[in-house]
Formats: sequence, structure tokens, C-alpha cells
Amino acid sequence: MTKQVLVVEDFSDGLNRLVVPLDTPPGQASDVDNFSSRLAPALAVRAGRGRFATLGGAGTLLAPYLTAAGRYELIVGYAATVAKHDGVTLTVLDTGFSGRVWSWAMWPDRDELYITNQVDGLRMYDGTTLAAAAGAPPAGDIVVLHKNRLWVAGIAATRATARFCGLNAPADWASTGPSGAGFIAFNTPDGSPITALVSGSTLGVFKPAHVIEVAGDSPEEPGLPFNRLDRLVGRGTSSRQGAVMIGNTIYWVERGGLYEYLWGGEPVNVSLAANTLFAEIDTNRYTEAVLIASGDGRYLYVSLPCWTAWRTLVYDRFKRSWWEWKAFGFRAALLWHRPL
Repeated sequence: MTKQVLVVEDFSDGLNRLVVPLDTPPGQASDVDNFSSRLAPALAVRAGRGRFATLGGAGTLLAPYLTAAGRYELIVGYAATVAKHDGVTLTVLDTGFSGRVWSWAMWPDRDELYITNQVDGLRMYDGTTLAAAAGAPPAGDIVVLHKNRLWVAGIAATRATARFCGLNAPADWASTGPSGAGFIAFNTPDGSPITALVSGSTLGVFKPAHVIEVAGDSPEEPGLPFNRLDRLVGRGTSSRQGAVMIGNTIYWVERGGLYEYLWGGEPVNVSLAANTLFAEIDTNRYTEAVLIASGDGRYLYVSLPCWTAWRTLVYDRFKRSWWEWKAFGFRAALLWHRPL
């Protein structure tokens, strides 16, 4: 008996979301559900639109800044320099830095952008100047804004501790009381450091093999005191740029792939369709993996340092589809939708 092969449609020319479905040319798909370009290599992804620029050295920072006048600037770090770009001109803000990757947090109500790394310390940009933040804050590799407080972790001397400033007081790192500053020590039997912080309705704290939730909004009563909830053991990330929170859902990168998690549930590996690529991660550089989300939360971009080259994968959370973005890998990235 001879088997007959019937080709219903050939999408070898790729995926095209730039036109409406009725205008999609033959050989292109307008949308594809639950696929991996590695499992279906004939299905390529059409190039989108982007702008790339070389700024003078290895990228260390990309952050948006909304000025008091309602205009956007892009704050960029490269090599030993931090600069701003207004869409036309690149203006150096300061130089002489270590070249270490920065973590950043924007405080919209104050028109202030905070950046930090363990070597250069916490710094604040107010739309005019970039200077050391006031109040002798800790120098850490991680900063997030959570419940109107800056939280800093990745501190050299206290690697398992996260410190937070006073309520609505980024220069206050010493006061006590319900509105005061303080710290939480996230000690675990393995003695591991904090590797990432993510902020949502609660705070997510990551270690290489632990995921911890912090509920509450105050160090002590009469507010709702901060409460540590150890959620997962044996799961976590070693990359300080390896986790994001979208709504109440957390995603993180570890050696086994990309995981999705709701507090109190079970983590789900959503990258099984792309597991051959995750298996290529260079275990000596795993801490360099980067995970970012699009502004609407639909797409996740995962940049992986693999044995042969950097690879960037894209995950569609709605369609649960994967494809490989072959442009390049990155160590600092920003999906920025700036109004024209």
C-alpha cells in the first residue's frame, strides 16, 4: 500500500503579522498556534522592524525616563559611560564607571530614575543630572520599586539580605517604625544569595534554588507587616535579569527552561517545545541569561549564552508558541513603545 502525502498549505515563506490576514501573500502565515521553529525548521519568521545603534562599547543599561514635560528619554549605559538619548542627540551624563551591568527602577511619581550595581552604587537621575543617591543607600546589583519603597539586593557583604528605604522616602535608609526603612534576611540552608527581585501585588525573591514571596506593605503594625512565604525549593534562577512578573504570574529562566508560576500553585515548564535550545546553555555563563517582557505582556524574549553563540528566543504567552530570533543575544535590553 502506498501512502499519500497531502500538503494542505506551505508556509515556507514565514510568519507575517504586518498585514491583515486577507492580504497575506501565498506561502506566508498570518498566525500560528503552538509551534516551535526548531521543531518545524521550514517555518521561518519574517523580520520585523527595529533600530540598532552602536554606542561605543558593551551595553550595560537601557532604561526609559519620562520627563516632567511628558517627553521620553532613553537612558543608556555602555562601557564606563551613562548617557541620555532624546531620539536625536546622545548626551553623556557621567563617565568613569566600572562597566558592570546596571539594574534600574523608575519612580514615576517623583520623576526619578534609580540605577545601581554592586561596584558603582545607587545613583539617581532627575531629568538633569546623574548623581549618587542621597542617604547612604546600600550598593547592590538589584533594585526594584515595590509598594512605594526602593528595595536593593545583591549587596556584597550581605548577599542573602534585601534592604528597603522608608515609605515614599528614597533618601531614608535608617529610620524605624511603620513608615521607616529596614531589611529582610532571606537565609536558606544552602547559604545562597538573592539573585533577582520582581515586583507586583507582592514581591518575588529569587535564589538559585528558592522562590520566596513577600506579602504586606510595612515593616511593622499598624500597617500590614511584611511576611515571608517560602514557596518553592529546588526551583529558581541564578541570573539577576532572569525573572519577570506579569500581573500575578511570574516567569523565570533556569537551566531546565522557562518556567511559569502563580503563587501557591505548581511551576510549569512552558519551554518544552524549545528544550533543545535551552539544553545548549553554557553552564559557565548561565548567570548572564536575560528575560524581558513586551509592554503588553504578550511576548517574552529570552537571551541565552549558548556554547556556540548567543541565541534569543521569543515566547508568545497567548499562543504558547516559540521561535528563534536570529538577530543577536543581548545583556541589556528594553522593549520600549515610545509615542511618535
